[in-house]
Amino acid sequence: MKSYFDLKHNIAKITPENNDDLFILSNIIRPGDLVTTRTLRTIEVERGERKEKVGKKPVVLTLLVEKVELSDILKINGKIVKGPEDIEHSYHSFNIKSGDTLTIQREWKSWEVNKIKAAEKPQHPIVAIILDDRECDFYLIGDRIKHLLHIRGGPSGKQGEKSEKPEYFRKIINELERKKEKYKNIVIAGPGFTKDDLKSILEQKYKQLLDGIFFDKLNHIGKPGLNELLRRGILKKIVKTNRITEETKIIEEFLKEIMKEGNVVYGLDETKKALEMGALKLLIISDSKVRELEDLLKTAEKIGTEIKIIDHEHEAGEKFMNLGGIGGFLRYKIN
Repeated sequence: MKSYFDLKHNIAKITPENNDDLFILSNIIRPGDLVTTRTLRTIEVERGERKEKVGKKPVVLTLLVEKVELSDILKINGKIVKGPEDIEHSYHSFNIKSGDTLTIQREWKSWEVNKIKAAEKPQHPIVAIILDDRECDFYLIGDRIKHLLHIRGGPSGKQGEKSEKPEYFRKIINELERKKEKYKNIVIAGPGFTKDDLKSILEQKYKQLLDGIFFDKLNHIGKPGLNELLRRGILKKIVKTNRITEETKIIEEFLKEIMKEGNVVYGLDETKKALEMGALKLLIISDSKVRELEDLLKTAEKIGTEIKIIDHEHEAGEKFMNLGGIGGFLRYKIN
């Protein structure tokens, strides 16, 4: 997600970059918003007493939003309120895809801005280890891609047999240990069974290294393998996994505090009471409850209570929904 906010004039310029971004926008854009983007508009000409469609032309239109739907694209329906003079101010639909830029004018809430900003956080650099039974390359994926290291293995075994290469794997694991000291996320990928053999060794002898390591299958090694890895969307997968991991930790801690009757509240009435008393340190709310409880969020924003929105679709989010989808951590215990 790319975004620019001019909160003084209630304007945001946003470019979604993947389906997750489109999902976020589908939950934020609502009826009454003004949305502007470049689109295709059907051209009609009058032929006698009837109008005939003769094609489409690109135009920039502003819609007063009436309906928002999400499938493979984000569909925004509404009435045209601004556009070229030759465009009739009737109804139109925007079909927003990844890479499209739209301008949204509305009164922005801080949780909405934070939700969008969280989706555009630069990803921590990722180490990609691409290997087969003969050679292994380490790459650093960040703002730029940098080749870090090349390790050559011994000759392959017979076709269909696992090659015993203890020295080859030792060199890879030694380098992996050094990289884990600095980088949180590592991808190990490649064709054949070598990556699986390496995974088996890590599971047996180096379990402490497995946290933050992802495995993927490729058809190529070297730079072609790296490009294949990037096309497969591994970066998006890691970002999503990190977000789920963070939210899961919050909910697990929340559930532990409930079990020991600690400094937490859950359910609408108790949460609202704690918020009104100024006792709520962190408000946690399911994304499926946000629209329903906007007034509560507005109150939390006014008094400076931190807000964390939890995705309801992963396991921890489902557990939280079973508790009402609203709760929080307290500054101090209340009766």
